[in-house]
Amino acid sequence: MRGRIKIENRAKLEARACECYEAVKLEYQRLLP
Repeated sequence: MRGRIKIENRAKLEARACECYEAVKLEYQRLLP
């Protein structure tokens, strides 16, 4: 599976991501309801 990443636990990944992830997510939700 070269070139692919499988996310095993999305909640943990989101928790470890920088605070900008949440900001980007909220902005997309605002722009694309």
